[in-house]
Amino acid sequence: MMGDENCSFCGNDPNKCDSLIAEQQENALRAAQLGKSV
Repeated sequence: MMGDENCSFCGNDPNKCDSLIAEQQENALRAAQLGKSV
């Protein structure tokens, strides 16, 4: 899926990838919540 694309620029640091993906998921959740509340 998209995981490999997101991590392609992380080099060999999977922790960086995990934190980036987690951050993107958080932002998506926030956006969804904002969209619902409007």
